[in-house]
Amino acid sequence: MVPYFKHIPPEEIPSEHPVSLFRAFWESKLASGRLVKWADFSPMSIAEVLPWVLMLEKQPDGRFFYEISGSGCEMLFGVKYEGKFLGDDLPPEATEQRLEEFRIIERGEGPLFSQNTLPIADKQFKEVYRGVFGFQDDDGLLNKIIVVIAPI
Repeated sequence: MVPYFKHIPPEEIPSEHPVSLFRAFWESKLASGRLVKWADFSPMSIAEVLPWVLMLEKQPDGRFFYEISGSGCEMLFGVKYEGKFLGDDLPPEATEQRLEEFRIIERGEGPLFSQNTLPIADKQFKEVYRGVFGFQDDDGLLNKIIVVIAPI
């Protein structure tokens, strides 16, 4: 089975879904530009979404490191990504697809939303909504990506 992946407008995601809830939070913090300042992020203001959050930090070498992997994501994937690098447990084509999304976010053309199946061999029957959101450091550079992913 080949994984399914399609970018969609955010309005296609139900308003009560974790991706939509995080989108509302993210947009409320967007002051100027296309990335939210990391200093403005408050996890407790979106506590109900945290189980569905993957937080990645951009490393000096350009790779992305999973700092946080929510419990809902771990159950969904059957993998704990926290403490790993993007690509450690993904097929190469899925890794490249995620990196392309991150480049789009870094250019300020996000957030991005998608509907897809999981790119994990024995999990490809699971359909999810995803949202990819960028955060900037004090210098205005992308330093964190938050991916919110939860079942449809």
